[in-house]
Amino acid sequence: MTTPLLEIQDLRVAFHHRGRAIDAVRGVTLQLNRGEILGIVGETGSGKTLTGLAMLQLVPSPGVVTASKLTFDGIDLLDLNRAGMAALRGKRISMIFQDPATSLNPVYTIGTQIDAVLSVHTDLDRNARREEALARLVEVGLPDPQRVFDTYPHQLSGGMQQRVMIALALAGDPEVLVADEPTTALDVTIQAQILTLLDRLRRQRGLAIILISHNLGVVSQTCDRVALMYAGSLVEEGKTDEVLQTPAHPYARALIASMVRSGHRKEPLKVLSGSGPAPGTIPTGCAFAPRCVMRVDRCLTDTPELIQFGERSVACLRAHEELVHD
Repeated sequence: MTTPLLEIQDLRVAFHHRGRAIDAVRGVTLQLNRGEILGIVGETGSGKTLTGLAMLQLVPSPGVVTASKLTFDGIDLLDLNRAGMAALRGKRISMIFQDPATSLNPVYTIGTQIDAVLSVHTDLDRNARREEALARLVEVGLPDPQRVFDTYPHQLSGGMQQRVMIALALAGDPEVLVADEPTTALDVTIQAQILTLLDRLRRQRGLAIILISHNLGVVSQTCDRVALMYAGSLVEEGKTDEVLQTPAHPYARALIASMVRSGHRKEPLKVLSGSGPAPGTIPTGCAFAPRCVMRVDRCLTDTPELIQFGERSVACLRAHEELVHD
């Protein structure tokens, strides 16, 4: 069996406030294999972005990250000191963020910003770094890379800014790319282009990608596997096609029912009523129970564990009924 590149077991992120620990990520267990794309999906506040930040030790203070296991290629990420993590971050694991307009430095040209990454993670001289930077801009499909190299971020469109962010992330030649909502601020045409680019980079580089999104439709187009989060916990994980075609968790079913599907435009969309609980207000029992149309009495008192069903993992007290019947 192939050893996963990234392994996460019982990942937790808590924020301590006035003597009280508020759990924002609650016991997430995941793995990422070489060359695959894993989608992490959930509503705002589900903990998906914090999960990505925790992998790179980027959770802001006063957040505290703990895990039974958090390893990259056999390296214990929680044992690394600040210098060790800084050497790994950007070199072997990179992250791109939701809004490139706020992530790119407005007072430096694109070339200067890519050069800064290369100067940290490579031994190239200045001329070689320039050639490498131009190669990365070409790789992400930016026209006229010489012009882009000398351009400031505000002079580029949103789609071009996102391609620059990807070029920056690739500058250190990473093995894992964590992409946090990389298409949210883009129109559907540019969104599709960015997803196609990520898939091409995966195939050409053997890059492993974690795609974080609130949009299950985006994930369905690109990801090999999908993990659904709700209220800081993982509720369902498995192969994308299987989860989309036969969702087992009621939350997964509700999300899929609310998607616009090709050939079903005349059917009314089903709306998932209510909203997820904020950290610190998660109810006893199943966190999804107050919104769940399938709940029974024990859902309000018993906390479901993530249970393996073949290649699928589901955290629902009634999951075995649904999977057996399906």
